[in-house]
Amino acid sequence: MESPPIPEDEPERLRALARYAVLDTSPEARFDELTALASEICGAPIALISLIDSDRQWFKARVGLEIDETPRELAFCAHAILDDEVMVVPDAQEDPRFADNPYVTGDAEIRFYAGAPLITNDGYKLGTICVLDRKPRTLSKRQLRALKILGRQVIDQLELMRTTADLARRLLAAESAARLREDGEGVVGFDSGAGSGAELDQRDLLAHVTHDLRTPLNAILGFAEYLGEDEPLDDDERRDVAARIGDAGSHMLRLVDDILDLARIDADRVTFADQEIDLVALARSAFETIRPLAAAEHNAVRLSGDAEVTLRGDPTRIRQVLLNLLSNACKYTKDGMIRVTLAHEGDTWVRIDVADSGIGMSDAQCRALFRPFAQVQEGARQSKGTGLGLHITRALCERMGGAVTVDSTLDVGTTFSVWLPRSRPEAPPHGPGIVVAEGAAGTRAAVQRALSRVAPLTYMDGVAEVLWSMVDRRWRAVIIDAGAAEAEEVELVRALVRVADEQGIPVVLIHDGEGEREAPALDVRGVVGWRLGDDPAELVARCG
Repeated sequence: MESPPIPEDEPERLRALARYAVLDTSPEARFDELTALASEICGAPIALISLIDSDRQWFKARVGLEIDETPRELAFCAHAILDDEVMVVPDAQEDPRFADNPYVTGDAEIRFYAGAPLITNDGYKLGTICVLDRKPRTLSKRQLRALKILGRQVIDQLELMRTTADLARRLLAAESAARLREDGEGVVGFDSGAGSGAELDQRDLLAHVTHDLRTPLNAILGFAEYLGEDEPLDDDERRDVAARIGDAGSHMLRLVDDILDLARIDADRVTFADQEIDLVALARSAFETIRPLAAAEHNAVRLSGDAEVTLRGDPTRIRQVLLNLLSNACKYTKDGMIRVTLAHEGDTWVRIDVADSGIGMSDAQCRALFRPFAQVQEGARQSKGTGLGLHITRALCERMGGAVTVDSTLDVGTTFSVWLPRSRPEAPPHGPGIVVAEGAAGTRAAVQRALSRVAPLTYMDGVAEVLWSMVDRRWRAVIIDAGAAEAEEVELVRALVRVADEQGIPVVLIHDGEGEREAPALDVRGVVGWRLGDDPAELVARCG
């Protein structure tokens, strides 16, 4: 029997598990139901929600098994958390990792295992939702897809529990502070608006970046202690310590700025100026800011495109977007070229391309790139930062009525394309929104450009989430990216179409017209299609 390897990020993974405070808690219907659904969908007599602690595997929910936990070294799931995909063991007796496992050779007689890792929004694998059987077998593509969807639902439930607990703690703290003030004891700096529902309802950003904030803070405190020692420092040592304190402080400031930006965006409290902008001059100004970072990696920076590019908008926010993309390009490019191209696209749009000759990304990395806390990993090293920059960049572009997408090839380079309207809309759209089952970033950009002035847009991760949202939301239309409607999801699409038909709303499937992504969902009665590159007015018409 092979003991499962320890993940490279084990200390951080265990801290991520601890922040949910779920270990050794009582059974809960929400998790029991997901486990029962996994058992039913996969036709398996045993189903588990398993969390991998430092030395054990603990079951939050279970079907067909009586025990609460097992040693970690015996856990199939401890192997499954080493990968992002579903781990399938068709016959454990034929697998050297498990052939002599006591749960295979003993009374349990486990033969088959399939486990989908439970991956947090910041990329840590806490455990799995898994199914087991006492006979060799496998799963269909549809069952594998369903298991992954259930895994995301487990994480969503854990996030909901954590946010609810944090909200309760904040409310108690606000009430305690208010009582102290009423009793005359006072609280210095207490803001009577700090406990408002709108602010308390923001996502719990602090929990995601506590470790990142703590690291530079510990460095600053350590250097302060070093400076306070009796041993005198020579000039070189003093300059080195000062530089390290400055680096740590700057990193903390970037973290705090990102957190505040995202909190304002989520609360819809970002305001935008409306003035005439010379985009060429703005880009040259951004170049001067980024030049030292580019020079540090021996990168050349070039500006090309139309000689004059103008639009109305907020120069500060557009500069923030451009600096974010340029910083990102410098971070992943060495001894290369970073080129910014500016151009008018017809009478409506301005386009900004930021292209680099860096390490590039896989399709999977591109799909996850704009999610909060997502970061590209270069080999085993993860980029330093919050993982919020590109999420903020897309949010700012979309709040300005624009869009951003990415095209990348491993070992060749990456191009980010930003579209901004040449004039700001007079007012944001009102009325019922349009919900989009997201797939590729390019599809989202096309939808944003076509519909952002027509109706409020809500993006969701997959067909299942859109279907579940229709229980208590009324949408103007439903859009499905063909990349999110894989062959095994045709039944979900059909169910969605039935619900949409009952509600009298159209369903539009967007595809790239290259055949493989047109998907069997196009054969579902009641779905109309729209190809990327077609007239955007046709998409508006299809959405009713």
